[in-house]
Amino acid sequence: MSWLLTKHWTLKMWVWTKTYWCTGAWLIGSYFLYKFFLYKKEEETFSQTVEKKLKVGNKEIKALEQQHHKELLELEE
Repeated sequence: MSWLLTKHWTLKMWVWTKTYWCTGAWLIGSYFLYKFFLYKKEEETFSQTVEKKLKVGNKEIKALEQQHHKELLELEE
């Protein structure tokens, strides 16, 4: 019984693979694209880059606000 079940499932997998071979090709192609072109272990992730940009932007805004406050104080005098 076990042999017939194994043979049956192997045949089903073979028919599915022959019918939907493009699915496997897309999965394998996507894996290689991600592994060799998109994924860089040394570099930062996108979210870390965005957080750094936000911190730099907030520092610039604070500096501008301080300068603006100083100018307003000079105008009042």
